Amino acid sequence: MSEHVDGGITFDATIRYEKVMDVLMTSYARLAVDELGFGCEVRSYSDTPNSVGAYADASAEWEFNNPDDLDALAEFFQTKMPEALRTLAATWRQLIADGTIPAAEA
Repeated sequence: MSEHVDGGITFDATIRYEKVMDVLMTSYARLAVDELGFGCEVRSYSDTPNSVGAYADASAEWEFNNPDDLDALAEFFQTKMPEALRTLAATWRQLIADGTIPAAEA
C-alpha cells in the first residue's frame, strides 16, 4: 500500500523494517497529523513475538488568539481525527485478516 496525504493528514501502510539495536522493528502502518504534531504507528518487535501494538506521540504546541481558534481545533477533532484513526484501525484489522500481521494468541 502506498502513502496517502489529505489536508495535512498522511497515511502510509507500506511495511518498513528498522533495526533498533539488536531487535528488528516492523512498522505496518503510520498516521501523521501535521497540524497536531501527532503520529501513530502500528508496529512489532522481533524480540516479542505476536506483540503488535499501536504507539502514538504528539509534539505540538498551540496558541489560541481568540475563541474562533478553539472552535477550529474542535472542528478538526470532530471531523478529521475520527476518520483518520478509524482508517488506521481498519488497516490494522485488514493486515491481521490477510495474515500480514500475526493474530494475537488466544
